Amino acid sequence: MRWPCKSCTFSAVKRVELLRHYRLKHFHTSQGRSLPCLHTTCPCLFKSWGALRAHLSRHHSEVEQLGQFVTFSCLVCNALRFHTERQYFEHLGNHLKKFETVTCVFKDCDYRTNIYSTFASHKSRKHTPHCLENFKDTVLQTDSNQATREGCWSVNESEVVSSDEILVEEGKDVVTAIVDELGSLLLKLDCIFNVPTRCIDEIVEELQFITCSASVPIIRNIVQNTLQKYNCSLEELVITDLVKNICKLNPLSVAFSEEGPFGTVYRRTSYLKEHFCIVEPIEYVLDTKQRRTFQYVPILQSLSQILSNTAIQEKVLNSFFMLKTEDDCSHYSACYC
Repeated sequence: MRWPCKSCTFSAVKRVELLRHYRLKHFHTSQGRSLPCLHTTCPCLFKSWGALRAHLSRHHSEVEQLGQFVTFSCLVCNALRFHTERQYFEHLGNHLKKFETVTCVFKDCDYRTNIYSTFASHKSRKHTPHCLENFKDTVLQTDSNQATREGCWSVNESEVVSSDEILVEEGKDVVTAIVDELGSLLLKLDCIFNVPTRCIDEIVEELQFITCSASVPIIRNIVQNTLQKYNCSLEELVITDLVKNICKLNPLSVAFSEEGPFGTVYRRTSYLKEHFCIVEPIEYVLDTKQRRTFQYVPILQSLSQILSNTAIQEKVLNSFFMLKTEDDCSHYSACYC
């Protein structure tokens, strides 16, 4: 069986591979949006990575049936290509925005409307919460042709909690991957949340102190208690050297030490420019005497960087083909004006 991605055309042999794909390819692009459950028969959406993993651990760790791939069918245009509930209702919303009449998709309900807000209000009042069993039989379609074998299969719980496999691409060093994640976090603080540079510098200084100095006695106690638990005895010099190396060589210390990539403002800026696609604004001087300046963000360069992301490319192309199949030229009238 292959595990299809609900956000792009990627598919994986194992669930852990699909989970790693979501973490590496769709985690950053899904900020502000919901993450879908990996299972094709599950319509659940989650606002955070932790919530998705908790759901997989809680509800999909047991034996499940192979070969049941559920898709949603549109009752208006008979389109059959929606693997998530979100995609399906977005498609219905497109019909309603064109004032086309849409019939309620839930069982025992004949409600009809051509007004988007009215349909959304009806769904919220009458059919929330709901599950797959609540949809009409003509809406849900089950495809068993994609199954590679019959019978049952089990999901190994270790696949879900194996964080090093999820975080790191094959062939990539774990420490390098963690440093990149920390760099991404610092970049978000600066560019998305507009945290002042002085605040980021103070955070970095505190992390330097915590990882390199304050943690030493705590780590020493942990090491000594672990050795005592297994009746191991080591010389004090060996324990001291062990604790020193743990504090010095762990990824946080490597990243935030004075010699690390984030140890100073200059090092941090240089690292982010080298490893991330940053388009910096260009400043023009309008009036030297009055100190009037104008900053401009290069639009073409920004679009080029955005579209170089394969996940965004696939999302744009999928949206384009979904619109194209609806056979409505009005979708493209703005593109050629």
